[in-house]
Amino acid sequence: MERWDQKDLLCTIRDAISPLVILYDGCALAFVGPPENVYSQDELLGRISRTVENHLDKTQPPAIVLHGAMLLTRLMAGSIKFSQHIESPDLNASVENPESEEARKAASFMRANAGAEWGMLGVPTDWAKHFWNRNGELKRCELQEYLKQDD
Repeated sequence: MERWDQKDLLCTIRDAISPLVILYDGCALAFVGPPENVYSQDELLGRISRTVENHLDKTQPPAIVLHGAMLLTRLMAGSIKFSQHIESPDLNASVENPESEEARKAASFMRANAGAEWGMLGVPTDWAKHFWNRNGELKRCELQEYLKQDD
């Protein structure tokens, strides 16, 4: 965190993750600390709702970039490497030319990697379940296709 602070990033990071830190118990990013600004619960819910909505469709650029960030972070850190016989697509195509065939290949590659990463790392699902359950407590689901239909 000291490096983030030295680069004037700490306040921005705290602000960006504030809905997670404030609204959800046990957030793994809570060590970063709360934001300097004070936000109402409605403001925080609005931010988290927009974020989830913008990233829900895994075939659209925001979700693709999120999956790609996971992969690129691991590649940059050197904690994952691809065998030389694996031909990786141009990951930049998913941002630079999202409608191209190369972008579709890259997006598929990143989604597959993200799914495999979660499985291989054995990430506990407790917090993810808490996140979705807590969302239900905080705000009713507004997407029609997810609302329960009374028969």
